[in-house]
Amino acid sequence: MLKTAMGVVGLVATVTAGPTLLSGVERYSVDGVAGIIGPFVAPEDTVYAPQFTLTGWKEVRIGMSLREVDAILGSSQLTYSVDGGADGADTGARWSHSPGDTNFRCRVLLSRRNIVVEKHSEYYFD
Repeated sequence: MLKTAMGVVGLVATVTAGPTLLSGVERYSVDGVAGIIGPFVAPEDTVYAPQFTLTGWKEVRIGMSLREVDAILGSSQLTYSVDGGADGADTGARWSHSPGDTNFRCRVLLSRRNIVVEKHSEYYFD
């Protein structure tokens, strides 16, 4: 109950503070505003890869090799082929999923020739 009340207070404060605060939240939160508000509206069931850490995820940058990423995050949960991906991506790899096929924190990298070309972090609503 207290957690929900605090979430509502935070939501009201964020909305009433306007675009400046929302912009700051987007830069601060890996999942943006949805990642802060989402769990209060739609609880998550995220499962991460065994060695995944949020600190490590924040270190990953576009242009890194997948070998560098694996040294930081460990092996991904799933690697898959991408046809016609953005930025010429040919491979996708995920470090999180939802076992209940519901709301979760998405952590996906797209790569081309073993170099990261896209990084996806979002609170996925299902």
